[in-house]
Amino acid sequence: MSRSTFIYLCDKVRPFLQKQDTPLRAAIPVEDRVAVTLWRLASNADYRSVAELFGLGRSTVCGIFLECCAVIAKKLLPQFVNIPTGAKLREIVDGFESRWGFPQTVGAIDGMHIPIIRPAENHTDYYNRKGFHSVLMQAVADHRCLFLDICIGWPGRAHDARVLQNSSSI
Repeated sequence: MSRSTFIYLCDKVRPFLQKQDTPLRAAIPVEDRVAVTLWRLASNADYRSVAELFGLGRSTVCGIFLECCAVIAKKLLPQFVNIPTGAKLREIVDGFESRWGFPQTVGAIDGMHIPIIRPAENHTDYYNRKGFHSVLMQAVADHRCLFLDICIGWPGRAHDARVLQNSSSI
């Protein structure tokens, strides 16, 4: 990620992640909160490793990570990842036909299994046909390979058709 993209992301989430200093301690800056989250997402490192790297407690890293992911999913995802309408939709249909030779196409859809550590509860729901525990991610991309829709979190055992039926893609 470039520095300018990082700063842009920090500025977008700042109103939701900014904390006030207290007489007992200074608040963790938004830049550090975003860096912790991005590091955890990019490396899949455990909370202990991220905590040591950033000089924070494990529970602090866990709280920062969950809060930042929730803000990104709730505030930024709908702004940047959405099903187009009107002229934008027409542009995508035309793009699929001219670039890839697929007429009447709005998006390319696929799913993937994201490996997870075996959950303590309902672990059999997350054990997929490929032989490991996972959550499913379904994504729809336009003719330029940019995401239009993302649905993530279904247990690995769920069928692709069930995920599609329950996503906003249809």
